[in-house]
Amino acid sequence: MTTVHLSGHIDRRTVSEARHRLLDELRHGDELHIDLKDVEWIDSSGLAILVEIAQQTRRAGMQLHLHRVGEHVMKMMRLAHLDGIFSIHENRAGPTLH
Repeated sequence: MTTVHLSGHIDRRTVSEARHRLLDELRHGDELHIDLKDVEWIDSSGLAILVEIAQQTRRAGMQLHLHRVGEHVMKMMRLAHLDGIFSIHENRAGPTLH
């Protein structure tokens, strides 16, 4: 199990770095936990990366969990009708990768 902590803005300028970090962690374990507590802003490109990671984890037989999803991120997920496709938890558990 690996937990990746994302922070700041996840948008067209930073999405490549976030994507690289998340895809890299798919090689470790059978669960990927993404801590979104410190994500201040996410746009459609950031949401697209979360969807891509969800698809990749399912194909690999892994589980994906989102933790501490902030108000803005949750609002964007709801607007895009994505809130129902993720396992969303209030708290973060496990080792953290910064």
